[in-house]
Amino acid sequence: MADPLLLVQAAADTAAAYRDFPVIGSRAAVWIAAEIHLMFAAFVLGVPIFAVVAEPIGIFGKNQRYDRL
Repeated sequence: MADPLLLVQAAADTAAAYRDFPVIGSRAAVWIAAEIHLMFAAFVLGVPIFAVVAEPIGIFGKNQRYDRL
């Protein structure tokens, strides 16, 4: 079985390397990556849902504005 002290030392070494992110820090980098991921997912899901909702409004509502959309 591995020595617990060696495991703690290895974890401390990798934690220090993980925290170092140039200029903005690791928390901001992770936040930016997550925010971009959420925005892209919202766009990918939002555009088809908008199209599916707008199409019946144009068909059943007979509104020319939705045909030009």
